Amino acid sequence: MAGINRSGDLANPQKSLPLGTLSAIGATSLVYLTCLVLFGATFDNLFARDRWVTPGAGGWGDSVFRRHVAITTIAWPHMNVFFIGAVLAAVGAATQALVGAPRILQAVAQGAGITGLAPFARTSARGGPLRALMLTAGIRMGINLSTSSLWIIVSTCFLVSYGAVNLASLSQSYRKTYRCKYHHWYVGLP
Repeated sequence: MAGINRSGDLANPQKSLPLGTLSAIGATSLVYLTCLVLFGATFDNLFARDRWVTPGAGGWGDSVFRRHVAITTIAWPHMNVFFIGAVLAAVGAATQALVGAPRILQAVAQGAGITGLAPFARTSARGGPLRALMLTAGIRMGINLSTSSLWIIVSTCFLVSYGAVNLASLSQSYRKTYRCKYHHWYVGLP
């Protein structure tokens, strides 16, 4: 779904989106499977079954204050690399949402014909959705939600949009005139 937010900038989205999506899924699967094999080769069987490890106690113990997540013991060059990576991944996802939301609003304003959103369809001199960005920033500042309730709303919106994409994909499989070489009916199942 990350590329859909920026699909308006592509020269040929009909060709690029399926190819890019399938390439991203393939690359991610390859990285995950490689990590799975490497972690399986690094941890012993008993150690891999426990999520927590206590340093200096042979891998197991009862000290709550000295326990660490097991994957941090193989993080190089320091165990905090794992946590820094997790924080950077979260910041990257938040940045992507901040960049994508105004572009989605701009696309809806351009294509939906909703009269109240027509001013937000315009772009700045550099091609960015400045008015849509100002509206989304204003909505966020106006609501002034706490971070925990904001993530609930964002997660719900993403789940609803994923469900809508699945439903649209599934409904297209029943049309006899629609043919795409990358599409099969089971793609639309959640």
